[in-house]
Amino acid sequence: MGIAYRSSTAYRYALEGELANAEVSYNKDEKGIVRTITNLSSLEEKFNDLSISISKPFFLEITAKGIDKGQTLDKLAKQLNIKQEEVIACGNAENDLSMIEYAGLGVWVANTNEELHKLGQDVVASNENHGVAELIGKYIL
Repeated sequence: MGIAYRSSTAYRYALEGELANAEVSYNKDEKGIVRTITNLSSLEEKFNDLSISISKPFFLEITAKGIDKGQTLDKLAKQLNIKQEEVIACGNAENDLSMIEYAGLGVWVANTNEELHKLGQDVVASNENHGVAELIGKYIL
């Protein structure tokens, strides 16, 4: 299972073995490769100072609470003197949700989980079918 430790807090937990002992469920295929991770609620309850998300069915991302794509986009927009309502974000996985929620226009590509589609303002073609180009043509050019 791929785990990205993007904070010193998450890394400290990993070194202390606490993350390894957390009760997270995952499913493996016939070759033993992890394909989906489920039951994140136990991690979120135990490590309430961390932000935990899944960017692919088999990739768990762990960062310090408040460090996410939405916060980063906010900081960048302020540095560039861009109003929040002028920001467009395009996402393709659960770890993009904070960015989609922050943006004045949040757009998902079609090959994203359909539950996430409800949380944005639009859905464009999949990333394999030039969804970002569609977004640019529709909203920017």
